Amino acid sequence: MKFSYSLCLVLLISSFSFAQKNTLPGNAAECKQLFFEALFNEDAARMQTLFASDFTLVSFDGQLVDGITFANELKNGVLVFDTGSVTYSNLRLYGDMGIDTGTWKSEGTLQGKPFKHDVAYTLVCMRQGAGWKIASIQFTLLPD
Repeated sequence: MKFSYSLCLVLLISSFSFAQKNTLPGNAAECKQLFFEALFNEDAARMQTLFASDFTLVSFDGQLVDGITFANELKNGVLVFDTGSVTYSNLRLYGDMGIDTGTWKSEGTLQGKPFKHDVAYTLVCMRQGAGWKIASIQFTLLPD
């Protein structure tokens, strides 16, 4: 009896954790927070759940990168973060859209080469169905 009760409890907690991790953000601020958590934790699977189907990243060098490619770079170790933190954020809401501009510091490796950057970003979130998704992000390197 105790074993079946314990098993049910473990399954309930596991399914709750899984559901929480795969639930869409409830607002633009949570959407932004979950993106940076997924980015710094190199959680490609979580990141893909946050991207709109037509997500586009404008990278440091001006290239357009789709969500699947970006997530795969994290998953395959092309982009690795050792540290990272948002240092400034200004989120504005416009109905079903949120635009966050800010800065973040990060250290890690890109294609095996170390980097240490201060970056400005613009992140666009939109309400989609019952949650929020990221439509676009642009990263710009700040001068040293």
